[in-house]
Amino acid sequence: MPPLERPNLPPDEMGEWWDTVATGHIIGNWDKVGEYFDTIIIDEAQDFSPTWIALLESLLDPDGRRRMLLLADEGQGVYSRGFVFPQADDGWVQVELASNFRNAHPIAHLLRRGLGGAPSPVYSPEGLGIHFYVATDIDNVASVVEAEIDRIVEDDERSAASIGVVTLDRDVRDELRRRLDLVAWEDRGDGAVVCETFRRAKGLEFDTVILVAMTPEDATEVTPLYIGISRAVSELIVVGSNEVADRLGFA
Repeated sequence: MPPLERPNLPPDEMGEWWDTVATGHIIGNWDKVGEYFDTIIIDEAQDFSPTWIALLESLLDPDGRRRMLLLADEGQGVYSRGFVFPQADDGWVQVELASNFRNAHPIAHLLRRGLGGAPSPVYSPEGLGIHFYVATDIDNVASVVEAEIDRIVEDDERSAASIGVVTLDRDVRDELRRRLDLVAWEDRGDGAVVCETFRRAKGLEFDTVILVAMTPEDATEVTPLYIGISRAVSELIVVGSNEVADRLGFA
């Protein structure tokens, strides 16, 4: 299949590009696809369009076992592309993950209490705790984020690679990268701290997450908050507005 150059567009404009240009390119060159599979696994299926899933399903080998597994979390849907959960009446076997096995107990409890997350198992680890700092402008946010990174790396002697800074806003991400020499996920390394928006952090996890939600409006963004918080395995640090503190029960 001939390559297709991906444009550098804002996230709200990239959605249309994926749905029209990219999908049209694939369909127009479908005759060049010659490999088929016994099993296809689709992760983050809630962000796939029915067209994408149908195209992938057509790649199941007619002579193979023809198995497809969809992994989806309706609480992490970022792109509205029309995904509908398959029904048992259509031949699908449905399995629900009823417990939170990723996050330490306090983080899982926060997700459960404030954002509708799954409960943690009885014997889940306690982790390194949750901390909240009020900051409502970029200067204060950058100062807190820098101090927390220094604490983790210098005082606690933990790896910079174990830290993820997650923002709800692209401009805040770019400014923190500029001020604090943070990096994109693809530029990660042993001595670098990754800083991404919640959209790009989805599917990733870090021992420690520093979540930046500095505006009052961020308190109403349930899905971004859920995604950002749930990236934290052991320790969560939230840097945000008083409204976000109220929303998460810190006030």
